[in-house]
Amino acid sequence: MKAIEFNTTLNNNKRIDIPARFQKEIEKNDAVRVLILIEEESDERTWKKLAASSFLKGYSDKDSIYDNA
Repeated sequence: MKAIEFNTTLNNNKRIDIPARFQKEIEKNDAVRVLILIEEESDERTWKKLAASSFLKGYSDKDSIYDNA
């Protein structure tokens, strides 16, 4: 089995467009196997969100005396 790899986005009809440079390698009615890998949120962004939400959970109205310091 030959593999072709490329990055793309779904078009308006939620279909995958095959880049022109690869279209010549695929014949009409060829059987193909498709594997879709969806970019996930990065670990760094996940940790930043978790840290921010955890930090704010510890905030109290009594801490407001430090807001204008």
